[in-house]
Amino acid sequence: MSMDYFRAKIGGKWEKINPRLIGGKWEYLPYDVWRDFDTGFWVDLSWSNPMIDERYYFPDSASAVAFYEGGWKAVQLFCDGAAVDLDHSGLYLNGQLIRGLSIYCDTPSHQSENLKGMLESLTNNLSEARKRQRSSRRVRINKRKRI
Repeated sequence: MSMDYFRAKIGGKWEKINPRLIGGKWEYLPYDVWRDFDTGFWVDLSWSNPMIDERYYFPDSASAVAFYEGGWKAVQLFCDGAAVDLDHSGLYLNGQLIRGLSIYCDTPSHQSENLKGMLESLTNNLSEARKRQRSSRRVRINKRKRI
């Protein structure tokens, strides 16, 4: 998954800070333009259908905790008039996941283990496939030599 929307409170209103729609076109701002919002305190919300991931930045830990514990309901997503279910959320303080799940469904102090496990599995499967491929080549070469 990737983060679909990054948001920060600007003038009392939650604004998309990357990407955002400007003049009818999606504009992806470089990180150095919006890095001032990256305070180390944020909440990730992962909605189920449609699958959307959002990150909300906060100026302090108290604001992030309050949002995580129920303040997120003020930004509830709706699709065709129906509330979208919140799949999972994660609270980050000082840049560390301390409660909930990451966008990869990892638990606190285990960030990226699910992703790491998937990549390790993929690597192992590719290695095994290469070994089988090399082995089948040897068998074919040996059969040709016998003929």
